[in-house]
This record gives sequence, structure tokens and C-alpha cells, in this order.
Amino acid sequence: MAIVIAEMSGNHNQSLERALAIVEAAAQAGAHAIKLQTYTADTMTLNVRGGSFEISDPASLWAGQNLHDLYKQAHTPWEWHGPIMERARDAGCTQLVLLKCTSTYPASPENTNIRTIPHLRELFGCEVGLSDHTMGLGVAVAAVALGASVVEKHFTLARADGGVDSAF
Repeated sequence: MAIVIAEMSGNHNQSLERALAIVEAAAQAGAHAIKLQTYTADTMTLNVRGGSFEISDPASLWAGQNLHDLYKQAHTPWEWHGPIMERARDAGCTQLVLLKCTSTYPASPENTNIRTIPHLRELFGCEVGLSDHTMGLGVAVAAVALGASVVEKHFTLARADGGVDSAF
């Protein structure tokens, strides 16, 4: 069974009440955790389904000049992941999950290339999951069949309510 992360993104539409309703709906739908987009390095603790999750810098917030420099020096998409994984491990991160992601919104099933999931697990020696931007659940189910241990899917209360990711 894969861990399911409901990504709220900006679908709260800058409303705390709506954000809390999304968290509650995600928990009721069976999500194990919720992903919040944050641009601060503050530590925060979230409670979802009775579990406590602590998110703190630098373990989960990989941004800034070092990451940008590694990316610029890479010749292939995979070259820059190795040094990032090494830096995370050097910083004390022992439970890493690399999420395969196609940054197309929405992504088509054909361009997700989820068949790389077993290769990524072997190459980087860590758990691998999927940050899914496709419509429906087919790609997420196939990713789990290929060994994904985490699936992240965008989540909203109702598409008609709008939000930056409500369409998918």
C-alpha cells in the first residue's frame, strides 16, 4: 500500500476556513498527509488522521542557490539528483522519498514515464513515489504497481470553486 498525500497547493484560495475544510476532507477521503506549499523555512507540525508530521528546513525544503547551481551544472535530468540526495543524507535525512514528477499541468498519461520508477529506486537507493498531475487515478494505480511507495495527488473540495490547480 502506498502513502497518499493530498496536495492542497493554492486551492484554498487564500481562505483559512477553506484550507481547514480541505484538510478535513482529505483526512476523510483517506489521505495519510497533506502537502502545503510554503516559502518559509519555519518548522510546522501537521496533524492528519491522528498522526503528527513535522516538516522543517533543510530536510524538506530544498531550494536556493545550491540547488540552482547543481541543476545548471547537470548534463542530464538525473545528474543533479545524486548530489542533492547526498546533501540530504549528509544533513541527517534518513527517510528520503524521491517523487517522479512530470511538470505539465495537467499531464497526459503518455508523458508521465512512470516506467522509470524501478530504475530510480535502484539508482538512488531510496523509496520512490509519484507526484501525479494527470486526470483520474489510472497513472497513480500503475505507479503503485511499478513500486511507488508514495502518491501525491492535487486535492480540492470542488473544481467549480476554482483555484490554481482545481482543473486537475
